[in-house]
Amino acid sequence: MNSLKELDLSENSIEDIKGFERLSVLGKLELLRLDWNSFNNNILSSLGVLSSLKTLSLSTNHLIGSIDIGEFRNMNNLKELDLSHNLIEDIKGFERQYMLGKLELLDLNYNSFNGIIPSLGFLSSLKTLNLQGINLNGSIDIGGLDGLKHLQELYLDYSSIDKIFLHNVGVMSSLRVLTLRNISLNGSLPNQGWCELSNLQELDLSENGFTGMLPSCLGDLTSIRILDLSFNQFTGNLTLSPLSNLTTLEYLILSYNHFEIPVTFISFCNHSKLKVFLGDNNKLSDQIEFQTWIPKFQLKVFSLSNCGSSNLGKFPDSISIPPSLEALGISNNHMSGKLPRWMGNMSNLMGIAMFSNHFEGPIPVEFCKLGNLEFLDLSENNLSGFIPSCFNQLRVKHVHLNRNQLNGPMTRAFYNSSSLVTLDLSDNHLNGTIPRWIGSLPMLSIFLLKFNNFEGEVPVQLCQLKQLSILDLSK
Repeated sequence: MNSLKELDLSENSIEDIKGFERLSVLGKLELLRLDWNSFNNNILSSLGVLSSLKTLSLSTNHLIGSIDIGEFRNMNNLKELDLSHNLIEDIKGFERQYMLGKLELLDLNYNSFNGIIPSLGFLSSLKTLNLQGINLNGSIDIGGLDGLKHLQELYLDYSSIDKIFLHNVGVMSSLRVLTLRNISLNGSLPNQGWCELSNLQELDLSENGFTGMLPSCLGDLTSIRILDLSFNQFTGNLTLSPLSNLTTLEYLILSYNHFEIPVTFISFCNHSKLKVFLGDNNKLSDQIEFQTWIPKFQLKVFSLSNCGSSNLGKFPDSISIPPSLEALGISNNHMSGKLPRWMGNMSNLMGIAMFSNHFEGPIPVEFCKLGNLEFLDLSENNLSGFIPSCFNQLRVKHVHLNRNQLNGPMTRAFYNSSSLVTLDLSDNHLNGTIPRWIGSLPMLSIFLLKFNNFEGEVPVQLCQLKQLSILDLSK
């Protein structure tokens, strides 16, 4: 035991351990996890003898009220301390400069603090600070934190702070990650302070009440990789916004705002690193224009659902979308015209959601080339004609073609789709008999053919579908 380096006693509902005061024999212990137990404040004095400890986690115990960090005075090597999910109201002793001088990570989320702990500023080596879910009494004393010159990650989600924090946070010049999700801020974003965080790589302002246009100083965040502005009330045309200058962006989440997004996406023509764009529940420009520029980005996920207006127009027959795309979502946008044949060239596509539009005409045979497709939803359109018999993707799991005008027999579409779990062809004009090969789809769980014109006998092969849970052949 004298050579033990790691000890994990988490999730045992332990209230007390006899002999804990003799922990000094574990002279080489570097990691101790006591999470999800029932330890109270009395354990702290016993732990102070572990001078070699580098990681200590006491998350989700019964620590309560005020604690004195002086109990850890011998832990000169401690780098990570997790006291989250307790009932701590105050922590004293950080101001003693000999205390926890090497601490790099401190997790205090979901405790009962009534305000920021001013002495945190003395933890000069701290790189990560988690204060999520804490009532910070309206404002954060930046004067108490400006000593955190090396702080790189600050998490304040689900806390309660004042917007003055955004004016002052610029003093934390080393910050790379700042998350402020659902902290009850509203009004327009200030044009100073937070924009001075030139090293910031990740910013989360989602689930607040921000309004108005994005401030021009947002364009100063020239290192930003991940930006989440979703679930606010921001306005403005993206073509004129500072987002067009943030060419380092990889993940951009704008869903549930009032942005006006040009469907040509020309605002992001120079964003060579952009991988994920989520813009659902905003507003697309009313007129779809032919796109002539060639994008530099390598998008993998593109979603602009619920953004349409009644006069949006036809979807372009030709458009420059990178072949790297894996997921496409443009549902409920009042788009019309035929399904674009160029989608058959998107060999990496795994998911397509284009339901609740006004697309018409046949399903292009080019869709048969989508060998990686797992999810397809073209429901609630005006598609007609046969389902292409070549549509036999091995990986496809969920297909929704319901509420269209498809006709003819099922042919041999889906004949080899052995991974198929959901097949919804209801509310069409399909006819003929239900094919016997349907029994060769071992994973089929939901099979819906209601409101069609099928005839003949129900094939006995349906009994071979061991995973079948929902079958509807009505009307």
